[in-house]
Amino acid sequence: MILQGFTTEEALTLADNVADGVILEKDVEDLKVLSRSGEILRYSLPALPVCWKCTAKHVGQAAAYAAEIPRYPERIIMVVGELGHAYRECPSREVSEQIRNIYTSVLDTHCVPDFTPLLKVVDREWRKAISV
Repeated sequence: MILQGFTTEEALTLADNVADGVILEKDVEDLKVLSRSGEILRYSLPALPVCWKCTAKHVGQAAAYAAEIPRYPERIIMVVGELGHAYRECPSREVSEQIRNIYTSVLDTHCVPDFTPLLKVVDREWRKAISV
């Protein structure tokens, strides 16, 4: 959800009302707590797809950009962006946190770690999700 043209207070109130409306409609399973900081929870609202196909798409694109960094160093920003999408759309809290740790590390160090283990986990879960 992107809110533009509102003051911060108005945007927060609107976002809270949307989340409350979803909860009141008993669609709580459609909300995913992404992070918790004290009393503040960040949710993925149903407008964002939460699925292994989307996660695989974004993690795969991040890996493709990472491979291009030696020739195009600015691709590091794209790696962070794609991993940010994967983090928000990942159905698994554990894997989502792995993704977040990687892009946070990139932001802190300006270096992309080897995330082959993450690629393997996402591939395995994606294959399970699409199997009949």
